[in-house]
Amino acid sequence: MLLDTNVFLEFMLGGEEADGCLELLGRLSRGELEGAVTRSSLHSIEALSDPGVSREFLSDVDRSLGLAVYDTDTQEEREVAETAKRTGLDFDAMQYYVAKKLGAEALVSFDRHFDRLDLKRVEPAEPGRGGRARSISGRARRRGGDSLHRALTPRVTQGPSLFLRF
Repeated sequence: MLLDTNVFLEFMLGGEEADGCLELLGRLSRGELEGAVTRSSLHSIEALSDPGVSREFLSDVDRSLGLAVYDTDTQEEREVAETAKRTGLDFDAMQYYVAKKLGAEALVSFDRHFDRLDLKRVEPAEPGRGGRARSISGRARRRGGDSLHRALTPRVTQGPSLFLRF
């Protein structure tokens, strides 16, 4: 499965579906499920977070047993642009492209516009039904550790950030 950026943001912002996101991220952290996230998603989260939250978030991702990070190269970026044109997706063309490239059985997202495409979309509250990624290959690499399970307890950050820390 590939996780869309909004899964992490829903949890970090303490949205209505934060508990389902927490459960899914915990299962990924412990290696009970396997999934991937794009480097593009990580950059988006970093841009929206204060530096302390970003640092902790990236450490959690690195130590997660079941979460891989997929890096696109410039050729793939061109293919993402073609995917955007073909599907009518905007920034989410990256998520769709990488999920297809990895052979993911599902894209975990709250964005319903994925429903019109040829890839199953599930929401985080359905963690066992999303299936496992068939392949975490190419530049997707699994990281080691148990930090998302251990550290995914929201704590309000100090300062003006609206984000919750994990």
